Amino acid sequence: MKSSFLPIGLAVFLTTLGMATNVGNLPINLLLKERMGLSATAVAVFWAVTYSPWHLRPFAALAVDALPFLGARRRGYVVVASFVGAAAWLVIAFRDDYHGLAFGVGLINLCLVVSAAAMGGLLVAAAKRTGDTGRIGSVRTMALSCADLVGGPLGGALAGRPIGLAAAFGAAALGGAGLLAARLPEPSPEEGTLEGLAHRMRRLVRSRGAWIAVGMVTLVMASPGFGTPLLYYQRDVLHFSPALMGWLGTLNSFGGLAGGAAYVALSRRLSFRALLSGGVLAHALGTMAFVLYRGPASAGCVTFLSGLLGAITVASLIDLAARATPDGLGSLGLALVLTALELSYTLSNLLGSVLYDRLHLTFLGLLGVSVAFSLVAIFAVPFVPRELCHRTEPT
Repeated sequence: MKSSFLPIGLAVFLTTLGMATNVGNLPINLLLKERMGLSATAVAVFWAVTYSPWHLRPFAALAVDALPFLGARRRGYVVVASFVGAAAWLVIAFRDDYHGLAFGVGLINLCLVVSAAAMGGLLVAAAKRTGDTGRIGSVRTMALSCADLVGGPLGGALAGRPIGLAAAFGAAALGGAGLLAARLPEPSPEEGTLEGLAHRMRRLVRSRGAWIAVGMVTLVMASPGFGTPLLYYQRDVLHFSPALMGWLGTLNSFGGLAGGAAYVALSRRLSFRALLSGGVLAHALGTMAFVLYRGPASAGCVTFLSGLLGAITVASLIDLAARATPDGLGSLGLALVLTALELSYTLSNLLGSVLYDRLHLTFLGLLGVSVAFSLVAIFAVPFVPRELCHRTEPT
């Protein structure tokens, strides 16, 4: 059943390409910064508000796990959410003022949170059948990286042009995801009961590993971030062009591909506890590398390394979530960890922007604070239940 990872990975690729934070990221950011004249904090607030539907992922996952839809357990959710998300891109094409942009981006995220929850469950179910939980984070990371390889340079080429062009590409990607999802392989839905769902939820609530995974994600990712400050550092200090910034995104994606492949190989040679510790250290090292971010050449090297190490970090945390998730709650277990990841990143970006904007912390100072916070998570690794760490990946 390992072949079932391929069509799911393709659906994840198309869905990611159609996100407002992918092909539309740079066009929307420059629209907010340069046409609307918003500050770094205001741009961070825009993304924090419009990205907020992703924090509802556990509720969407609960519905996906409990309620079959259109003759399947999860596939129907992906189909409908993808087509509605494509329609939301058309709102942005015809309403590019602040409120129209916020409504369109928010609606896209609301649709895709349902789609992502369903596809997360499909990935966990496939991994449980094969016993290859390490493949979940790698497939997801590699699909996201491939989408960024396309979306990065495409977004750079579209930046500064009418936003309707980026909207057209976003709508096409989500429409394609909906068509592909209609043919995703999935077993016939099982008849679920409220009693059975309640029993599985109690198992999840009592899973120490699942909550440790949530806690570790929060510790690692909630450190003051520099995503939005980096945009201003690139434009105002280093004077990078939109095209160069798009290609840097491409290098980050190549790093993500390499990191996803590396994690699959490492998971067959190292203990999971070593992988988890390495994932935390990788995040700190990837952040420290930005000290060398001084020009186009160094930016390219740092960006690639950051993508590689970041992919290893995320893959290790998703692996932990998959190991700790009870059978039948694949969407919900993975959603809890990914929601913690996304919420932590949003708060991290907002906090980092405030430190950069209001308290005038330098970019290098912000990096130091971020590294110190993320390293705290290393102390949580010994508390991961032994039985989760002793599960081995198939060779």
